[in-house]
Amino acid sequence: LHHTHSEDHKMRPLFLVLLLSFLQLLRPPPRCHGADLPGHMQPLGSHRPPESVPRLTHIPSAEEFHENWEKAGQPVVLEGLLKGTEVLRNWQQDDYLRAQFGEDKLHVEQGKKENSSGAVYFISMAEFLDRYLKEDIYMVSDMPEAMRKEWLLPKFLLCGGYTQHLMFVYLWFSSGGTRSILHSDSYENLHCLVSGRKEFLLIEPKYTETIGPELQEFGFYPIDVDSVNMTARPGLAEVPWHKATVNEGDCLYLPYNWIHQVEFGWPARQAVML
Repeated sequence: LHHTHSEDHKMRPLFLVLLLSFLQLLRPPPRCHGADLPGHMQPLGSHRPPESVPRLTHIPSAEEFHENWEKAGQPVVLEGLLKGTEVLRNWQQDDYLRAQFGEDKLHVEQGKKENSSGAVYFISMAEFLDRYLKEDIYMVSDMPEAMRKEWLLPKFLLCGGYTQHLMFVYLWFSSGGTRSILHSDSYENLHCLVSGRKEFLLIEPKYTETIGPELQEFGFYPIDVDSVNMTARPGLAEVPWHKATVNEGDCLYLPYNWIHQVEFGWPARQAVML
């Protein structure tokens, strides 16, 4: 084939375009880092099915609780631990709470999705009872002394020195639909539900580094629990998690440093954490 130098110059761009297009077809499609990971931009826990948390239908002895659960660092749901108690019967009634504790001042937060920076203020129990069904607020507060006098510790915590190490008693109260941030606590927890239902997402402490850096001074992870960006935390896609459902009258033992996120279902009212 005979052609001039000018003709060769004219054909080269077309040849280069065809060559580049052919090479492009041979390349694998690009991966979107995070976007192709399970659970990307979905609620926390969508990346894989949950594992179960053991449930006890009897009240353990102090020895059983210590050996099987506390010493082992294993969460467990204690079904019906509050069954038959006056607290379970009386604290479900707003009229009773208003009459007995109406003047006590309690810590209230604005908004039902915890973000660690929302508006907080103190109001009386009576005012909270007037507002919580109509407004986007929830209570998370130290339990007033008058309420502590009615609250009874489980029998398995009354010996073995547990009462000497009781740090605080928290009270949660809302109309439902509250969601916590993903966080961990440096102390043992016993979550008891007076009424309503709570769903706990639990992750073993050994996966702390896999999930990614946390804000150590507060112990929480800056993750949107409604829409997890797997691009920012790709390690989370490989982390197994446990689900614990806590119903009215149940308690959940949660060992220290277990990472967790909590949803207070509909309808909801009160929970107590020791």
